[in-house]
Amino acid sequence: MSAPRTIHLVLIPDYLTAGGLTGQITDAYLVGDVNRIPGELRTDRFLDVNDPAIRRTVMQMVPKVLRASVMTPSPAFYRRVAELRDDCFFADLTARLLMSGAEVTIRSGLAQNRVPKRLKTCLRQIAEDGAHIVYLPEEPSARSAPTLVTAAEVAACYRQGKRELEAAPGAIITPYARDEAKELGVTILNDKGGSP
Repeated sequence: MSAPRTIHLVLIPDYLTAGGLTGQITDAYLVGDVNRIPGELRTDRFLDVNDPAIRRTVMQMVPKVLRASVMTPSPAFYRRVAELRDDCFFADLTARLLMSGAEVTIRSGLAQNRVPKRLKTCLRQIAEDGAHIVYLPEEPSARSAPTLVTAAEVAACYRQGKRELEAAPGAIITPYARDEAKELGVTILNDKGGSP
């Protein structure tokens, strides 16, 4: 008879998200790179992946893991899990957890409507393998490209820190808008150079 599954793991492959976990994780083992994880998360339940003995211990824990959470991994992580590659510890561990029947949640850090096409296939495969993928709330669709571009729109684009303003194909671009764009260093996309 197999041992009961009782372990909860939180995998932190990307140190950028670790700070938000402070004080939130109490019942789980945190698995990450000691050089990239804030000190307040390095408790007695922190497992440093730089230590080969700890890596082996974590892999031996797989059959006992009830659930695991993966915190905002890099895009390459998804491809590695989908392809069952073992050249990344976190991807290999995640694939093994899925194969063992553990409940795996991946907090993607992406809005579903912003997932690049090449990544969608990998995410779909991982979800089919049993992972629950959590997306950020949907971002509102970009407003449609203007059919009339004025100097005011160019200036607003510049104030927002953008250096490109997308115009609808065939849009009317006023001479003042072109002058303003040139002065501010804003590129008007789809500008065919015609006059209004």
